[in-house]
Amino acid sequence: MRPIRLLGILLICILFQLGLAQTNVTAVHANGQTFVSWRVQLPLPTTYEIYRSSTSFTDTSQATLVGRILRPEWEGDALDQIASPLSGSGSTWVIPNGAGGTVQLPIDRGLFVYTPHAAATEYFAVVETGNTTVTADHITPTPVTQTYQPLANPVTAHPQLSGITPEGYLFRVYAYWTDGRNDIEDARADYPVMGNFAKNGAPNIFVVYSPSTGPGTAPYPMTFGFHGGEGNFHLWRPGLFPNVGLTIDEGIFVAPHDILYHRAGGSVTSATTGWFGYYPDLDPLNVNPISNPPANAVIQDYTQRKVNWIRQWLLRGGDLSYQVDTTRISLLGHSMGGRGISILSRRNPERYAACHMFTPAYRDVVGANPFYGNEALNLETNMIGPGGATMRMNDIFDWTQPLSQTQRDLCLTRIYSGKNDAVIGWDSTIVGEITAANDSAMGFHLYWDSRPHGIANWSQSPYFAEWIVPSRTDRGSARYAQRYRSNQSFPAFFNDDQDVGTAGRQPDIGTGNPTSGAVWGTWGGYYDWDLTAIVDTPLTWGCTLWLVGSAPATVDNCPVAVARTSIAVRKPQAFRLPPFYPFRWTLRRTDTNALLASGLALSDASGVVRITNLLIAREDVFKSRLEVVRLPIPKP
Repeated sequence: MRPIRLLGILLICILFQLGLAQTNVTAVHANGQTFVSWRVQLPLPTTYEIYRSSTSFTDTSQATLVGRILRPEWEGDALDQIASPLSGSGSTWVIPNGAGGTVQLPIDRGLFVYTPHAAATEYFAVVETGNTTVTADHITPTPVTQTYQPLANPVTAHPQLSGITPEGYLFRVYAYWTDGRNDIEDARADYPVMGNFAKNGAPNIFVVYSPSTGPGTAPYPMTFGFHGGEGNFHLWRPGLFPNVGLTIDEGIFVAPHDILYHRAGGSVTSATTGWFGYYPDLDPLNVNPISNPPANAVIQDYTQRKVNWIRQWLLRGGDLSYQVDTTRISLLGHSMGGRGISILSRRNPERYAACHMFTPAYRDVVGANPFYGNEALNLETNMIGPGGATMRMNDIFDWTQPLSQTQRDLCLTRIYSGKNDAVIGWDSTIVGEITAANDSAMGFHLYWDSRPHGIANWSQSPYFAEWIVPSRTDRGSARYAQRYRSNQSFPAFFNDDQDVGTAGRQPDIGTGNPTSGAVWGTWGGYYDWDLTAIVDTPLTWGCTLWLVGSAPATVDNCPVAVARTSIAVRKPQAFRLPPFYPFRWTLRRTDTNALLASGLALSDASGVVRITNLLIAREDVFKSRLEVVRLPIPKP
């Protein structure tokens, strides 16, 4: 708890002489949820318990336990985290008042939010954990009428505060509360189960940022920004760290949080869920940080469901009639957040236009993780992937493992890794994963340089990032990601070789030792294409492409005039070939139409069109046009 909040509660409690028990329990039902609040007691307990019953009761044994909530949750610690840097002071919860308006709770009031799954009229009581007696001070004086209308009155996010950031962006902070249940599929029609029963009623926060003049002409793009494992979601906002490129000129930037409060070793702390979820039998009041879930545990995707709900809520307009272009939704993330957006984009690649991962986590090289286990345990999840296979945690965390049951291709993905990253590491395992990303021909643009792990250090010597200093790449920015569309095909570059006269692929990424190979470089990151000139019909696919040579950021310009690459056609909307189907391809100069290369080939076992060993020139030399034509099947 922040000292200012504690002092405020202490003064109010002394003023009202409320040192013996919490009092004034109230409950209001609105927007599909019931908001239970109470005046807290001193000394402040670690947890409160909430009970409900259709009749008034005097002992907790006469009612049903709704949830147990930890102190940082009922007092709004996450809200304080974002309010302090944005407004200069802490804040308290803003909830419906039951009459169509809102009320901001005083600093001495706690909050729990219950999500009913049926209409009911019930009393609610709040007691400190360990207390079973329910007096008039602990219970609502009258029962609360709760409706159940998922379609007519759906659950919504609730604005908490708004204003202008120190960097000059409009912001709006939202809260929503977890419907926690033992059965993850026991969900309302309008609201997913976002946690186990032990996290029922826990608060969640996300922030929507936009330029100072607003999102711009509708429909506009939306970008998600995922924080790292430290949980500092309040730092993930446009303009705060110029070296990561979060600036936007249009649309909205959405920063959710992945924070799970729990008690470990007698104290309350927080951790992330890897932007995926956790063991459903996890007891957040008693977490052993050096233990794993049992070997038969199935990890549930609670956090992924939170993010998907935020996305859907904003696409429906939210509370400000947001008008998001559904084809221009992109993802940015750092560290564990980089891994998180990788999971999200691989699971539903049809929803996202681009994915930019910065020093992303690969797999957790730890002895134990109480939430989802370690790499050696490799627990099952509730996700079903390609071919109906059950996905395990190592599949979830693997950058190149497709997770969708219906989509063959991924969205365009850029990955920036650091050779001096002491957190993720730079070793043969990471080099192997980067190599696997290239070999997948999925459309990864792969970058590495001298950067350490933390964003704030990427511009600092001795280990600065060459893709940032002396000029920062624009291609990894949020603004650049807004160029792409989720429903447009693109050329996926792989086997990039920027020195066609030397044996082996250049640049050489090395063996995993930070001193081996090229200090910095990219595979695929120098190539670009004309988004307006893509032809994608049942019979023909075509694209104009080149090596970048006239970018405003000098670091984005290819140092060679020509490079060799292979290309796969990804995310085709109409040009879909069966496995092992014949096609003809040609590569021509766009200025003279001179034929550079041509050939006949077959699609691969997945129907993907792959064309190998093409020489592509830099744009100041000439641009090239690649055309692919479906051939008729010859008669036997």
